[in-house]
Amino acid sequence: MDMHLLLSVDLFLEIEGKKAINQKIEFLNNKDNAFKVFSGANDHMEKQQYLFERRGFYSSPKTKKLIESIISHRM
Repeated sequence: MDMHLLLSVDLFLEIEGKKAINQKIEFLNNKDNAFKVFSGANDHMEKQQYLFERRGFYSSPKTKKLIESIISHRM
């Protein structure tokens, strides 16, 4: 799940316009920003029930479905 959380955070940052690595690092250096984006990503993942089914986090189609759900979501 930890890698999915990192993937989710990266996608949420890109949606918010943070495309460059230095922009992401600068944003995440602020404790409040980091808490908000990680909490939001975690909340989004918890709503994706298919991830918690048997072998959920190890399934490529389920990972792709998570990515699609994030891309269509706005924080």
